[in-house]
Amino acid sequence: MFKKIVCLILCLSFCFLAGCAKPEFDFKLKETKIVEIAYDELDAETAKDSKNYTIMISENGSLVPYLVIASNYHGGTLLLRKEPLDNPMPITDTYGSYYAESNLNQYLNNDFLKSFSADIQSRIKPSLIEITKKDSIGTSNTYNEVIETKVFLLGTSQMGIDLQETVTHEGQIIDYFTIPENRIAHKNGIPVSWWTRTPNTKYKSVMCGLDAAGNLNFGNASDKNYIRPVFCVSPSTIIYKHETGDSYYWVIQGNALQK
Repeated sequence: MFKKIVCLILCLSFCFLAGCAKPEFDFKLKETKIVEIAYDELDAETAKDSKNYTIMISENGSLVPYLVIASNYHGGTLLLRKEPLDNPMPITDTYGSYYAESNLNQYLNNDFLKSFSADIQSRIKPSLIEITKKDSIGTSNTYNEVIETKVFLLGTSQMGIDLQETVTHEGQIIDYFTIPENRIAHKNGIPVSWWTRTPNTKYKSVMCGLDAAGNLNFGNASDKNYIRPVFCVSPSTIIYKHETGDSYYWVIQGNALQK
């Protein structure tokens, strides 16, 4: 009788442990707010390693790294795609450089936005951004206006680069870009050029971008260049640290993990 009881206890213990075994992908129990890992909230030493302010976001079912570069961007926490999108794109397929009506603005807030899970889409906050007014383009004037959007490109003035007289101020400098190396975009480890949302108003169809060295350059709005989308989420968004051996990454609560 005693042996039967011992066997029963052992069986129950085994079942309990098996049922409570941790899944392959496990989170630290401590919750963190995304604003806490923003670049401008970290001390200088911690901010040297981009891993400390990188969060993985699901695009089309695969996790993609984004940099949390500003804790308070008009009330939201700002995320920048670490690598550009796979394919270079023009700002517009037609003649002109007015960002609000551009093909790229439409793409980012429709097809690209839909590449996120429904949960991530619901977390992206509408942002008010400064852009160059349409009637300034081609006149060398630098008047701006504010539009509301969700996914967008950064303005040239936010990169900490000296502007030419015909380049409109489209937002305050972001601390992350005060380090020149942070203006350089890499695609598969190779430096590449990338678009901003800012036109050169001396011309009707010329846009500003950053070259492979992170310097200001110009191109026709219909030329193809790499794209680094940005968007804002609530600063109080809950994230978790996902550890894999000696490494780790941050992920938003509810964001599906992929092997």
